[in-house]
Amino acid sequence: PSADNLIRNDLLRAIAQTEDVAFIRSAGTGNAPKGLRYWAPSANDIPVYATVNLANVVQDVVKALLGLANNDVPMTNAGWLLAPRTKEFLGTLRDGNGNRAFPEVDGGRLKGYPYGMTNNIPINLGGGTNESEIYFVDFDQIVIADDPRFRLEASAEAAYHDGSAVQAAFSLDQTVIRIIVEHDLAPRHNQGIAVLTEVDWGA
Repeated sequence: PSADNLIRNDLLRAIAQTEDVAFIRSAGTGNAPKGLRYWAPSANDIPVYATVNLANVVQDVVKALLGLANNDVPMTNAGWLLAPRTKEFLGTLRDGNGNRAFPEVDGGRLKGYPYGMTNNIPINLGGGTNESEIYFVDFDQIVIADDPRFRLEASAEAAYHDGSAVQAAFSLDQTVIRIIVEHDLAPRHNQGIAVLTEVDWGA
């Protein structure tokens, strides 16, 4: 029973991780849903200022807010998604007098709205491989279709790719487990999504 619980928990974590990646940044190719990054309208695809200073960072954050507010998005359940590096930068950013620019970050909010952190927002984007993204989304505008059924299969003869080569489970005395779940994501109004791009804060 302990082994069963361990494997079950690993599978649940793997599903959650895969959904996180897909719902945020999947381009919608193959069998994957299209994520928030690719649902955002072009007008809400907002590059940040190249020069990183307090005034520009504040304006960038406001631009994301206005990307929703200027389109009459209700913002009834709005929030941020960002990488841990970005959170740490915002939490320690100070003005010329040494005051913290965003002290509310310690309480889990940015400009009054809650944020969530995930390492599934990359920090190695762009030509310099040091850029990230910040998402501001009214999650009441996001619909997730979720089929509660799933398919679980196990095989001691299957082969799998480990990232560099194909491995044969039989030769390695392993059991390969595959779980298939079906989900999709779409916005009711894509103006409810804004993405700050080229974010090299704290790089």
